Amino acid sequence: LFNHKQQDAHELLCLLLDAIHQDTNGLVQSERNGGSGGGDASRRTSHYGGGGMMGCLGFRRPEQPVVEATDDWVDVPETSSSGGGLECDVTDVDSVVSKFVAGRLCSEVQCKACHYKTHNREGFFTLSVPIPQSKARGSSAYYQNDETTLQDCFSLLEKEEQSLPWVCDKCSQTGASKRIWVVSHPKVLIVHLERFGYVNGRRFKRDDAVTIPVHGFVREDVSESKVRTQAVYDLCAWTEHIGADDSCGHYIAYAKHIDGRHYKFDDHIVSPISCPSPTIRSRTAYVLFYERRD
Repeated sequence: LFNHKQQDAHELLCLLLDAIHQDTNGLVQSERNGGSGGGDASRRTSHYGGGGMMGCLGFRRPEQPVVEATDDWVDVPETSSSGGGLECDVTDVDSVVSKFVAGRLCSEVQCKACHYKTHNREGFFTLSVPIPQSKARGSSAYYQNDETTLQDCFSLLEKEEQSLPWVCDKCSQTGASKRIWVVSHPKVLIVHLERFGYVNGRRFKRDDAVTIPVHGFVREDVSESKVRTQAVYDLCAWTEHIGADDSCGHYIAYAKHIDGRHYKFDDHIVSPISCPSPTIRSRTAYVLFYERRD
């Protein structure tokens, strides 16, 4: 709660990841280099020392003094966004966050007239995927789809868009296709199911049932040259939203402990639960956390 209003869990997660990324960028690189360097002390100090998000939360490296910034530090542009993707390539910046959850998307736009292609890469911490909609035959209305799988959501994300009003830089003709795919998957893949949206200017929630794999969720890294490598994931935690929209309701979290047991976190109540079956079929699953197999 903030200002006596419920806040969206995914937005909060993005803000925290961005803040911790900003506060720890350079720490990984500095540790690799032994923390050496003769940087200007007036530039800034280590964020673990009291400034920034980590300092505000009271985190400090145990039995280590606050260190001054060195030439090994890497600054992240302040223009980075908290909406799940960053304008800079987060995979090129060392931080506690980017080390584990940063992945990379590639978008390709192709001119319909001359077939000229442009590519753009974008880093992400969380990957938002749409939920497919069912459309009744002969009707413009959309209905709830209860046969959706998580893979269907990814397929819709990566589906090629046609007839975009894009002006080609090469031939100046209008009209292009666009597709998006994941070039590099992170060690921990955070998936955000897009359950909230607008219809006729009103906020609403999609409560479609989505079948979510618990073990062996297979994804593919696809390079721009179309070379494919597999990434296999296991579900380690997820968050559910129970309620009509993101301004009200209740969040419940589930997570797998290091001992292999699963637990339910419902406010202050923590209770063990039975191990999920090979899949989970849920109308309330909202944010999923997958761990990549070594």
